[in-house]
Amino acid sequence: GLADEIVGLEVTSTYPASIAEKPKLGHVRALSIEGVVGLSPTHIMAFEKDLAPDVQAQLTSGGAEMILFPVDHSPEGTQSLVKAVAEKFGKDPSEIAARIDTQMQEGAEPKAQPKVLFIYARGAGSLMVAGQETPADAMITLAGAQNAAQGFTEFRPLTAEAVVTANPDVLLLFESGLESVGGVEGLFDLPGLAETNAAKNKAVVAMDGQYLLGFGPRVALARNDLIEALNALEM
Repeated sequence: GLADEIVGLEVTSTYPASIAEKPKLGHVRALSIEGVVGLSPTHIMAFEKDLAPDVQAQLTSGGAEMILFPVDHSPEGTQSLVKAVAEKFGKDPSEIAARIDTQMQEGAEPKAQPKVLFIYARGAGSLMVAGQETPADAMITLAGAQNAAQGFTEFRPLTAEAVVTANPDVLLLFESGLESVGGVEGLFDLPGLAETNAAKNKAVVAMDGQYLLGFGPRVALARNDLIEALNALEM
């Protein structure tokens, strides 16, 4: 209930719609320090892993209070985050918490456990795959599927050899990422992908990035939509 109090945000923050006209201050890894300070915020909120100590010091040079939250990509982590934010500003988180619980219970059951490869794409020349300990890995697991990328954490460049070895049943991308490689046809023209089970069945799922991996108040809805998308595929 505090969207009207937001004075600026990181470029990937797209929800709710009411923040669309708020100033965007760059990516969290490359924030406009002057832009943040220039907005004279009273509070700055971020995840602990995202801001180095020197960046924190620069951001709070105008007197803002820095509030850091731990990262936990799970429905339980989302609940804890909502509670922490609400308590900080004297709000009641119970309605959001109840809604997330209800939505988790209402979702469809997975029909199978396909191997899903998440590809982070920013054009054909910039392709990464998500290993363990990533939001993508957490969401894939939450949806009852398997992460096809095994044996490493965080992100690695996509290589033809690794794709063939992983042989995913499904490719998962952001909508913007799929568009950046020329859609489904362009995707399967990339090295190695034409040899996968996913290519044989044209099994591709694309979702809004913030919705899919934001692990915010819509976490249960995103998980439910991913399950339904996977269930609808012919594999």
